[in-house]
Amino acid sequence: MATVSIRFSERLKQEKIFAPEKADAFAKSLNDELSDQLATKSDILLVKNDIIQMENRVVKWMFGLVLASTAINLTVIGYLMSVLISLISQSTAVS
Repeated sequence: MATVSIRFSERLKQEKIFAPEKADAFAKSLNDELSDQLATKSDILLVKNDIIQMENRVVKWMFGLVLASTAINLTVIGYLMSVLISLISQSTAVS
């Protein structure tokens, strides 16, 4: 960030926007104010890693839910099939 501050100060001096000593002070104070609010590359990588971990957790939960709902559906279908088979066998036994 210091290089940006130096380049900014030099540009202020070249374009004669501020006197040289004021340009340095302005660039330094602007740098101090903005440095707390800017994200560094490592900040972005940390957030990216957190997002990847959350995505992995969501995928695991989704896979678990799909697996659980499939098991429940198969159980219900199996139960309904057994009830249907018993009803069919009762109706053929009566005939």
